[in-house]
Amino acid sequence: MSKLRRSISRSVFQLNSSLSRQNSLNGLVDLPTMTNTTLVDKFATPTNFRQLRDLIRNNNELLAEVVAAFEEKAALDFHYSKTLKKISIRLHKLTQSVESGIDKGWTNVAEQFDIHATIHSNLGSALTEDIIQPLRSIHTSQQKTIRAADNFVEREIRKLKDKKDETQKMKRSLYVLSKELEKTENAAEREKMAPEKYALRRKKYKEQMVRSEDDYVWQTVDLEKQRRMTENVLRKGVESMESVERQRLAHCQTALGRYKRKIENLGPNLRQMFERHSNNLELAVDSVPEDYIQTIQPSTSAVNHITLIDLHVSLFFYIRDF
Repeated sequence: MSKLRRSISRSVFQLNSSLSRQNSLNGLVDLPTMTNTTLVDKFATPTNFRQLRDLIRNNNELLAEVVAAFEEKAALDFHYSKTLKKISIRLHKLTQSVESGIDKGWTNVAEQFDIHATIHSNLGSALTEDIIQPLRSIHTSQQKTIRAADNFVEREIRKLKDKKDETQKMKRSLYVLSKELEKTENAAEREKMAPEKYALRRKKYKEQMVRSEDDYVWQTVDLEKQRRMTENVLRKGVESMESVERQRLAHCQTALGRYKRKIENLGPNLRQMFERHSNNLELAVDSVPEDYIQTIQPSTSAVNHITLIDLHVSLFFYIRDF
C-alpha cells in the first residue's frame, strides 16, 4: 500500500498543478449563501435537514387547519346573518301595521335582528378578506417552496450517496489490484533467476494501476465537488425552510392582530346596538296597556237607533157571489 500512497500523492500533485481537467478543484466555486441565518449551522446535514423539513411541513399543515377553522367560522357567520335577516324580514311584515306601543316593541326587535345580522355578515367578510385569503395564499406558496426545496436537497443527497458508493467500489478495486501487483513483485523477487517470467504480468498490472489510480484520484475530486455542492444545497435548503417558517410566523402574527382588532370592534358595536335598542324596548316595556285599550275604536257607531214610521194600509174586500 506504500507504493499506492506514493502513486496517489503523485497523482494529487499532478492534479493540483494541472488545469487540463474540467472537474478539478480549481473549478469548485462555493455557492453564495445568506449571512443572517440562525438554523444553517445546526441543520445543514441530511438527517438534521429532514428533521427541520418535517417540522416546517407540520407547521404548514397547522396553518392549513387554521385556515379551515376560520373558513368554517366565516361560513357560520354568513349563515347566521342570512337566517337572522329572514327572521327580521318576517317579523317586520308581522308588525308593520301594529298600533300598540307594546307591539311596536317587536318592530324594534326586528330592527335589532337586522343590525345584528349585518354585523355578523361584516365579520364574515372581514375574516375572509383579512385572514382567510392571505393565510390560504401563503400556505399554498409555502407548500410549493417546501416541496421544491425538499426535492432539490434529496436529489443532491442521492447524488452524493451514489458518488460515495462509486468511489468505494473503485477504492476496493484499486486495493485488489495493488495486492495482485504486490504479489507479482514479491514472486519476481523470489525468482530473480527468471525475471522475464513475471515481466509481462508486472507490466500489465502497473498499467492497470496507473489508469486505476488516475481514475480514482479524479473520482475523489468529483466526490469532493459533489460533497461541496451537496453541502451548499443543504445550506440553501435550510435557509429556504427557515425563510418559510419566518414568513409563516409573520403572517400568523399579522392575522392574529387583525382578528384581535375585529373582536375588539365587535364588542363595542354589539354593545352600542343593544344599548340603542334597549332604549327603544324600554318604551314598550313601560307602556300602559290601558292607554292603548282606550284608543281602540270601532269602524262604525256602537249606538242603536229605532225609527217609528206610520204606514197607511188599505184594505180591499171582494164579495164573491155564490
